[in-house]
Amino acid sequence: MRRLRLPSFERLVVATWLALLVNFVSGALVRVTNSGLGCPDWPLCNGSPTPPLAGHAVIEFSNRVLALAVVLTTVALAVRGRRRLAYAIAAGTVAQVPLGGLTVLVDLHPIAVASHFLLAIVVFSLATVLAVDTGISASTAIPAGRRLRQATMAIVALGLVLIVSGAVVTTSGTHPGADDVPRLYDLRDVAYWHVRIALTFVVALAVYLFALARWRAAPVLVRRFAWTVVGLTALQIVIGEVQWRNELPWYLVWAHVANATLLWAAIVALARSSSPRPSRLAA
Repeated sequence: MRRLRLPSFERLVVATWLALLVNFVSGALVRVTNSGLGCPDWPLCNGSPTPPLAGHAVIEFSNRVLALAVVLTTVALAVRGRRRLAYAIAAGTVAQVPLGGLTVLVDLHPIAVASHFLLAIVVFSLATVLAVDTGISASTAIPAGRRLRQATMAIVALGLVLIVSGAVVTTSGTHPGADDVPRLYDLRDVAYWHVRIALTFVVALAVYLFALARWRAAPVLVRRFAWTVVGLTALQIVIGEVQWRNELPWYLVWAHVANATLLWAAIVALARSSSPRPSRLAA
């Protein structure tokens, strides 16, 4: 059986997407382990180019090294691809470097942390769009109907609100990045609204699936990504319930954030696969 070999640019797109995913998840690990100030200065770590052999410092500095590798990967993508979307991914990733340094220098101020997170979401979303575009050939791209596209964008909007509200819960919870970092809001208040946003998203997703099932001509990719969103949403609910009942242990909070990242990628991929011309950048 012959192995599938992707063209060099497609392999680079996949590598970039995976690198951004790992970087996002490793940043979450820094936060939930309260290692955000493991290196209280920047770009050095406690005045040294290498971190001391201590848990928080090693975790935080490892994330910096990984971020540098991601920058190199995205720059290589921009140079190789010469496309506006690839340039935007590289520019956003490079901008994360000084923004991350500023976040450390202001002792993880919630506004700086939120800015760092939102930019990461934007860059990861762009990388997901590019991955979908390069994976769909013009011959297999079947546009979805206008009403389905509108319904999909509603899912995207609700998904974004859900992800952002989850980030607010994290900045207000028991793992804000370091021991002395002020919380953004009261945890129970923001968790109350986050749960209700999640319920709204689940109801909207159920209605969306019902409409999708009635349309037999729906593109195959749209169906696949829709069911991926369903599966990740179900897993997210389970993790969220278990972590809350167990008083938010860091490893379950980290798993919740990691799965939320995959869920958002699936939502973006769903939206892109239902767009009128999902392969316009693949040519």
